[in-house]
Amino acid sequence: MKARIKELHINARKTKNKPAQEAYEAVLVAIQAKEIESRIELTDGEIIAVAQKVLKQLKESLEYATTDGNKELVDRIHDNINCVNSLLPQTYTDVEVVILIKFVIDRNSIPLEKKNMGSIVKLTVVASEGRTDSATVARLVKVMLDGN
Repeated sequence: MKARIKELHINARKTKNKPAQEAYEAVLVAIQAKEIESRIELTDGEIIAVAQKVLKQLKESLEYATTDGNKELVDRIHDNINCVNSLLPQTYTDVEVVILIKFVIDRNSIPLEKKNMGSIVKLTVVASEGRTDSATVARLVKVMLDGN
């Protein structure tokens, strides 16, 4: 996956696509920083997590730019967000997340109880390999708990 991002970055530079170049560069810099910090080469799942973190930062920047009313910056950040989103796998639907939650609960023999919610959420997010976030999983686990 890292090689694909590098290739996309090079193509963005060649075509002078500034927003794409900025987005892919931000992800590559974040990957490099994480690899230096952990002293290992990241797996695709870890790279997805890094890209999600960059996406979150871009969304926060978008909020500030929108508040400031800087339309040009808002448009550029939207383009950056679209580029980073293109790197991420398609997210799971709520139904798919519920199926994954049930699988995690069964596989790890965890009782569906409020006190186990943190473990269930964490294990489900890891099992999803970047295709869902902890907020979605927590919301669905709560629904499952209320239905019990």
